[in-house]
Amino acid sequence: MAGTRRSWGKIQKKGKKYYPSYIHPEDILKTRHKPAGGFTTRMDAEAWLAAEHRAIELGVWVAPEERRIKAEAESITVRQWLDEYHRIIQRPPHNVIESTIQQYIRVTTNRILAPRGSGALDPRVTRLADMPISQVTKTDAHLWWDGICDGYDTPETNRKSYVRLRAAFAEAVNRGMIAENPIRIVGVSKRVPKSDKYLPSDEELQKILEGMREDWKLLTSLIFFHGLRIGEAFALEQRHIRIDPDTPVPMRPRYVVIVEQNAQRLSGSDGCYMNFQAPKTAAGYREVPIIEKHSYLVEEHLRKHLPHGTTTVHTAEGDKTVRLLTTTGTGEVIMDTSYRSVLGRVKDATGVSKEIGPHSGRRWCITRLAEVGATPKEIGKPLGQRDLDTILDVYMKARAARVTSLMLAVSDTLAPA
Repeated sequence: MAGTRRSWGKIQKKGKKYYPSYIHPEDILKTRHKPAGGFTTRMDAEAWLAAEHRAIELGVWVAPEERRIKAEAESITVRQWLDEYHRIIQRPPHNVIESTIQQYIRVTTNRILAPRGSGALDPRVTRLADMPISQVTKTDAHLWWDGICDGYDTPETNRKSYVRLRAAFAEAVNRGMIAENPIRIVGVSKRVPKSDKYLPSDEELQKILEGMREDWKLLTSLIFFHGLRIGEAFALEQRHIRIDPDTPVPMRPRYVVIVEQNAQRLSGSDGCYMNFQAPKTAAGYREVPIIEKHSYLVEEHLRKHLPHGTTTVHTAEGDKTVRLLTTTGTGEVIMDTSYRSVLGRVKDATGVSKEIGPHSGRRWCITRLAEVGATPKEIGKPLGQRDLDTILDVYMKARAARVTSLMLAVSDTLAPA
């Protein structure tokens, strides 16, 4: 139906509804502005046009399309925005990998979106998820933080949830959805000081190695004596074991391990699976020399325990077929939970400390390398560690434990009195 002519704007009737529209008098592009939908009466359509005209006369006009976008943004809840934010940071320029995204989702779910335990009964904690992000204040942030600290004796998990929440709100600020970030609590972002973790002795690690099933001994050596992360060790393919070309003849071959991927446990619609992915940092790509006393483990594994067939593994680009260095008895990728279960039985059988875990090998390597004089930067190279804070912490403790021997070494370099 044709529109009704007016002194300003026009109204069209389509079916049972009235649709007003207008062109801003100073718009050289002649863009026609409309409401989100029609009105049931002509009077309502007239009122909408009158309000738009009045806003133009007062100099406070904003295009209705822009107002709708702003209103939609202001109505987005914390729950909705965290979900969208986790999708955003998987794209450039962030490119956060899937395993990290799942960690982020896990911590925000447990402390913000669907808290369990005592936190699930605390309105300071539960109210935040369904609040529009535009209405969250600094006071709300403090109430939520007080609630999770009272409800959960997990300082590091609490801190991580705060960091993720603050990052999500920072992105909302960057996109103009909110004016400023209300998630600002002084000192919370700092890492919680960790108590000293157990450092296994050489004898304990040797007992674990000897007690491990035969086809996993090389894997265990790489984790506990060479500092490989557990996922890096699981993801090694047969092509990643090489002979050092600089081995002097006729000495026994020296071996190196090429690290260029890792396996991370992810949750999917069909359950958990190990996802193969590239290292998170450039430092993760590295060659790790096999210590000479463990060369026999490489040779025995290559001779007796290599998987005969191929294994299909999952990657972000799709499935691929590889020849893994170590697998389960049925030729599948080893799950971290399976390895930890076997390790637990070995610890029980050998009587070593129950505090020893796969990551203990990295601390052992840092300590032993520091004891033989390696610098933190030198230590970081075979461990694939770019962040030197952890290395420095362990390094300085290892050095402090050797004060007497170090001072004697200095004394030996001095001329006689």
